[in-house]
Amino acid sequence: MILAALVLVLSLRFKQDERRPDVKIDGVGVVLAALAIIFVSFGFNNLNRWGLGFATPNAPFEIAGLSPVPVMIVVGVVVLQLFVRRCRQVAAAGGTPLLDLRVVLSPTERAAVVAMFSVVALKAMLNFTVPLYIQIVQGQSPLQTAIAMLPFNLTVFFTAILVVRL
Repeated sequence: MILAALVLVLSLRFKQDERRPDVKIDGVGVVLAALAIIFVSFGFNNLNRWGLGFATPNAPFEIAGLSPVPVMIVVGVVVLQLFVRRCRQVAAAGGTPLLDLRVVLSPTERAAVVAMFSVVALKAMLNFTVPLYIQIVQGQSPLQTAIAMLPFNLTVFFTAILVVRL
């Protein structure tokens, strides 16, 4: 509570940034990106419950006995491709795309994005498995688990910052 109040007080000291009226947020791009993330996330998150091939009894619906998981993942990938196409169209029209695809065009930038993705993916995998081990196998409390994970999370934080320079 005290930390939240301190952050609020310190945030009021930030210098106001000037608005740029020429930059507009691409609403269609936001919706496409959100839909792609939702479909792919729902598909992968419900893989065990709904089944990969054949639908389990837990599946909310089935398509000729098949699980909705592959359909959701494919729809998510298709919507992601529509999002990339939308970004290209907005950039070609002289607007500001939601994601500037020039970021991944140069080999240096692409390598930085892949390196950062690798760090974040590894962190996500370890942040899922290690706390399970600490709490279930070792029988530690959630607070003890959080304290045990602190050095790892700080290392990943600084690695993500420094990997761009590499």
